[in-house]
Amino acid sequence: NGLPFFGPAMITLAGSLASHLLHWATHFTTISGAWQRCPTPSPTWVLGGILLLLIWSFFEWRRFWIPCAYIVALLAFLACSSMPLLDGLYRECRDTLRNPNAPTWKRNASILSFTFLDVGEGDSIVICFPDKRTWLLDAGGLRLAPSYEENSYVFDIGEAVVSRYLWQKWIPQLDRLILSHADQDHAGGIPAVVKNFRVSKLGYAQNKPDAVLDRILKIARDRRVPAGLVHAGMEDQAGAVSVRVLHPRSDSTLISSNENSIVLKFSYGNFSALLTGDLEKAGEREVIEKAEDLHSYLLKVAHHGSRWGTTHALLDRAQPRWAVVSVGRNNPFGHPSREVMARLQQHRVRPFLTLDEGAITFE
Repeated sequence: NGLPFFGPAMITLAGSLASHLLHWATHFTTISGAWQRCPTPSPTWVLGGILLLLIWSFFEWRRFWIPCAYIVALLAFLACSSMPLLDGLYRECRDTLRNPNAPTWKRNASILSFTFLDVGEGDSIVICFPDKRTWLLDAGGLRLAPSYEENSYVFDIGEAVVSRYLWQKWIPQLDRLILSHADQDHAGGIPAVVKNFRVSKLGYAQNKPDAVLDRILKIARDRRVPAGLVHAGMEDQAGAVSVRVLHPRSDSTLISSNENSIVLKFSYGNFSALLTGDLEKAGEREVIEKAEDLHSYLLKVAHHGSRWGTTHALLDRAQPRWAVVSVGRNNPFGHPSREVMARLQQHRVRPFLTLDEGAITFE
């Protein structure tokens, strides 16, 4: 009989305590070194801990230091990033037992990798260089930007997808973060990435005044991340990998943010990759006219497979062997278009779609 009276009071008390707990937790995160993000422990560690506790309980051991030691060891490994070594050894043994004849890279091989994350109707590409540098090109984002003022607990692709992937790969910092252009489906996740990781440098394309870009640059200033324009003619050397910016020109007269997308070409030995952002016909025409060498084995299909991009002229110059289309399932634009898929087929290019494959990695 007393439940109707005590129930609301208990709920109110629980809500108040939870609010105070959240407030103090948020307060402590402002202390330097008190807040650390890390990947979810692997299934091996979770199952191992459960098995250890089952054995401890089954034999009725009174050694309470055993579960305590496991928890301390787990937290220590997470904090000091020691688990990748152990999990790497586990995966290597597992793969060897599963298929000992499978081709693998030689130990300590110098590998350049491109991972096209599945961020729905958007772009996000993680580039890992042979010298262990890591670049991130775009960070996805919801097509309709959420209102952060109204709700601080909104779904954020930069937090929920891009950051989690980087944490899972034990990438603590980004040597370069590049925003191809300031459209929401490329830039929406950038703020979360800048907040969650140490970023050595932010690069972005010249664009008309834009609220999305202004917010990103403000966060970069607050985090003391150097930011600068990226334009055609700029080159970078990351170990044995050369990176050239093919677009946009510093004096570009193109109006559309898509047409002013940053276009990058990576060259490493005999391999090359061309990443084209959301380039469309006018931008492609400018790249074709100005760039001397567009030949690339790997092509990031422009604008999620829009029929206005990836023209026959570009495919004739680039002559790619593989193409990646970063696209969302059931998107309202009909991407990838039948025209683009037909062009790829005519040029004998093998396409890979994130909506079918999930994250796609080329090494």
